[in-house]
Amino acid sequence: MWDGYGYYEGGQLGKPYDLRLLRRLLPYIRPYTRLLLLTSFLILAAAGADLVLPYLTKIAIDRFIVISYQKVSLSEAADPRLLELTQSYRRLFRSSGKPGLYFLSGENARKMELQDLNRLKAAGIIQPEPYYLADKESGRTMAVIRKHPSLFEQFPEAALIKVEDLGRLGREDLSGLRSGDIKGLAWIALIGAGALLLGFMFNFVQVILLEAAGQRLTHDLRQDLLNHILKQSLAFHDRSPSGRLVARLTNDIQNLNEMIKSVAVTLFEDAFVLIGIAVILIHINLRLALLTFTLLPGILLVSMIFRRRARDVFRDLRHKVSQINTVFGETISGIRVIQAFRREKFNRERFGELNHENYLIGMRQIRVFAVFMPLIEVISATALGLVIWYGGISVIKEAMTLGAVVAFIGYVRKFFQPIRDVAEKYNILQSAMASLERVFGLLDQRWELPPPAAKQPLPPGRGEIRFDQVNFGYRPDEPVLKDVSFSVPPGRTLAIVGATGSGKTSIINLLLRFYEVDTGRILVDGVDIRELDPAEHRSRIGLVMQEVFLFAGTVMENIALSRDGMSPERIKAAARAVSAADFIEALPAGYDQHLGEGGLSLSVGQRQLLSLARVLVQDPQILILDEATAFIDSETEKLIESALARLTAGRTSIIIAHRLSTIRRADRILVLHQGRVLETGTHAELLARQGLYYRLHQFQFKENELAKQPGS
Repeated sequence: MWDGYGYYEGGQLGKPYDLRLLRRLLPYIRPYTRLLLLTSFLILAAAGADLVLPYLTKIAIDRFIVISYQKVSLSEAADPRLLELTQSYRRLFRSSGKPGLYFLSGENARKMELQDLNRLKAAGIIQPEPYYLADKESGRTMAVIRKHPSLFEQFPEAALIKVEDLGRLGREDLSGLRSGDIKGLAWIALIGAGALLLGFMFNFVQVILLEAAGQRLTHDLRQDLLNHILKQSLAFHDRSPSGRLVARLTNDIQNLNEMIKSVAVTLFEDAFVLIGIAVILIHINLRLALLTFTLLPGILLVSMIFRRRARDVFRDLRHKVSQINTVFGETISGIRVIQAFRREKFNRERFGELNHENYLIGMRQIRVFAVFMPLIEVISATALGLVIWYGGISVIKEAMTLGAVVAFIGYVRKFFQPIRDVAEKYNILQSAMASLERVFGLLDQRWELPPPAAKQPLPPGRGEIRFDQVNFGYRPDEPVLKDVSFSVPPGRTLAIVGATGSGKTSIINLLLRFYEVDTGRILVDGVDIRELDPAEHRSRIGLVMQEVFLFAGTVMENIALSRDGMSPERIKAAARAVSAADFIEALPAGYDQHLGEGGLSLSVGQRQLLSLARVLVQDPQILILDEATAFIDSETEKLIESALARLTAGRTSIIIAHRLSTIRRADRILVLHQGRVLETGTHAELLARQGLYYRLHQFQFKENELAKQPGS
């Protein structure tokens, strides 16, 4: 859309999860499928290692820290129904070595149905008093038992001590008694450390692999986008601001890379973590898990509201930032005009207005997040409160172990982290999807020249040019050239003159086939240029423009234009031939002098001499000079005219010039007026006719005479 600041944005913000865009991305993803699959496996492995830690805490608490056993006397089960019930739980009982007497751990007691556990306790089969069970296999344990025989109740396979009596043991004896538990905790700690180390390694490798995949994918997409832009005709570039194309090639592609690195991984990992935590919570305690899941509808509702509000704010913020970039770019590029015409205050106020609007939208965005994130924290705290309340009651009723409740708390904390991640990455996802939409929208634009029906090879010849009843307009309702016909014999020079807007440059654009003629034909050596490959056709033409564009690089690179096989000797010979060698060799680094973009460190005349050397190195059959001496001083003009004489010798040349003095020696002069050929002939013939060319000549002659008068 267009706005008051001249900024164009291709379409409104698209859907944040547009599957069509993702499907179009598949051809770029497919070459790196194996790499992405390996990355996905490593992500799952790292997430799995992270999920192990709370469960290890449960095991550590229930098996090695808070452990208690109860006596189970099966001889008390006189009732056949109770005997059958106890038989169904025999796998949970540990033998004491004494007939009819078993031990039941607190952890296994939680695996029994609460109703059955209470029935067996009421019948006296399971005694309520808690004991600590010490295995007799350990030497240190047996030493403590022998030291305090009155505190222990011994059986063939184990010894029992009341939990309340553990406090009567000294610290050293207690450590010896529980040496097995301490060893078990050490193993748990080692397993936890191993899980952390594995998680770190998996994350480290997956980050490197994912970065490689993301960079390669965006590299391919960026290369395709540049190739697509290079193939478009000038009509496409006339309608596409350069800043917009640069943004597509840089910022938008980078947004996609950021989405692959941050959002795609986060969403994939978070989905696995959520499912994994849900399964583990259900496994630990179904009732408490279902109670925790009752908060999910509230989370979904809050997330939907946040998504809608954040989407609207993000669209406004993105649009405002685009306006700021446009105004700032205009201010920097037009600083000379701004200072010369004293527009500093106007530009400052305009930028300040946009900047303040951007600040207000940014504050709206902060308010949206400031409401959403605390709401998620409130829901998370509510879930923790439910776990502590229900889990605490269950521990008191011996329906859950303390370790299970602690693990539940750890998993619930992890359960809400993915939701926070999604909220934090939402802007990145929005920006990336909008960027992807714009990139593919640009790839869908087709302004390419129609290919020839049957491509012809370059015709032999010396460069004869013929325009045959050519009509052309940049817009269908605004013709620029009207029934233009002329020819240039091989090796001859044609000069084209006329007022601004008469169509001179349009003739050059059509000859180079930057645009397609509406009607008529343009022939080179008898072949319609529409039947030739544009690149091959342009290789025979050398173009010297009024405004010379120099690339960031050395002088030698700017003359050679990266042509393969161009020797330094040939480049230097071309520079000498056009009288550019003197100023080049005077530069600090000579031909290796690095020029900034545009070559602004050189004068206009020096840049023009480099462009002439660039053309001479190409050795074209056809030479086009478009106002080559328009903005240079008289001394440099003489150098350039001397170089032009050498360049045009033996070549078919077309010269466009406002200074009629530069075209007197042309073999033929074409006078254009409002897109039509008004006059044609030599300099002398046209002056003799006393038509438009004569009037232009007289006008310039009077201007030159006035300029020579003293005090002028």
